[in-house]
Amino acid sequence: MMHNLLQNLGREVVCAQSVDEPGQRQFLVDASEIYDVLVDNTGTGAVLGISLDLSKINEWSLNERSFGGMHNLMFLKFYKSSLSKDQTELHLPRGLDYLPRKLRLLHWDAYPTRSLPRSFRPEFLVVLNLRESKLEKLWEGEQPLRSLSHMDLSMSGNLKEIPDLSKAVNMEELCLSHSSSLVMLPSSVKNLNKLVVLEMECCSKLESIPTNINLESLSILNLDKCSRLTTFPDVSSNIGFLSISETAIEQVPETIVSWPNLAALDMSGCKNLKTFPCLPDTIEWLNFSRTEIEEVPSGVKNLRRLSKLLMNSCMKLRSISSCISRLENIETLDFLGCKNVVNFPVEIFESSPFCHNLVMEMGNIQNPDLPRPFYFRDSYIDTIPDCITRHCKLPFVNSSRPVSSNIESNFIWFDQTRKGEEWHGDDDDDDISDESANKSDNGRSIYARKSS
Repeated sequence: MMHNLLQNLGREVVCAQSVDEPGQRQFLVDASEIYDVLVDNTGTGAVLGISLDLSKINEWSLNERSFGGMHNLMFLKFYKSSLSKDQTELHLPRGLDYLPRKLRLLHWDAYPTRSLPRSFRPEFLVVLNLRESKLEKLWEGEQPLRSLSHMDLSMSGNLKEIPDLSKAVNMEELCLSHSSSLVMLPSSVKNLNKLVVLEMECCSKLESIPTNINLESLSILNLDKCSRLTTFPDVSSNIGFLSISETAIEQVPETIVSWPNLAALDMSGCKNLKTFPCLPDTIEWLNFSRTEIEEVPSGVKNLRRLSKLLMNSCMKLRSISSCISRLENIETLDFLGCKNVVNFPVEIFESSPFCHNLVMEMGNIQNPDLPRPFYFRDSYIDTIPDCITRHCKLPFVNSSRPVSSNIESNFIWFDQTRKGEEWHGDDDDDDISDESANKSDNGRSIYARKSS
């Protein structure tokens, strides 16, 4: 309520600056007035900011000099509050010849032309947000970008190249996700020593990123589903969250062991990954699901901070070292779908710091929708070790056939064929698969909590 009152009061104050000539006001927020100013070219040096919700306008066509008189414009925001409109309703049939050099914020969702004006000098620009644009390139050559801290060109499907960023020495965040025509990053990114976040998810044509560089501030690197990427992105030893799922990467370099801040690594769906890599003991969250890894080695015991290990649907996995039972902070182990595991280490049940969630393939033993302490599916064993029965954290077990074990009274058994009749668990309990479905968010949240 107070926010709306202040907003309305602000609009009244701005309108009072020039009742009949909106082009002489400092800030423009009314769609009809913005339309008149841009179409009639009545903007003046008094205008400092324009904010327009593109979702609420009819089809507009602007001319190439719509911003010509607004040489003091600092804030330009054309945004879409609704995702229901896929197509922009604002057109520049003859392109755009001019944007003011004093712009600090340039936010233009679905920017409709192939490039920014040739005359544009973004020397004061702090935030550049051109999501879902028609851009093929931003500009030619090197630009004065010392003030630029955030650049978001994500979902720009026609974007083929990133400009020279040599002068963008204060950039902190670069978002290029879903830029499906982008083939490479320029070597000038080596100068971005203040870059904290690099998002390039679903850049399906990306083949390489610069090597032999160390971006000293880079903490979050997302290259998910860059399916043509074959080389491990060794661009910073300070990364905390690294997501390179569904890439063509085959190996993780040994140098990663010396990374002091790595907390989360997602390589799920990396079909060429065959070896469980050596990793630093800072790791808290790992996802190697749907890889070709054949063994969880004894070195896993060194990952003393590891809380989640997700390896579901690893069809080549045959061996899991008993050293996995030494992971004192483990909360989740997911081996669902690993049908070729010959021996699962019984030591995991005998260790005192038993994990809260264990998901594994182990015979014709299945469970209904349980509160997720323990989950068997499709296994090849007939006996559950007695040591399992000693753990109070495992209140439910389910089997589709008789299993020999001295089961204590705190275990409840269900016949799988009758689970619909006999199971009456809490409706609030999520399906066990939901945890894997949200794996990337969980890994990133672990790093976020660590950084805060």
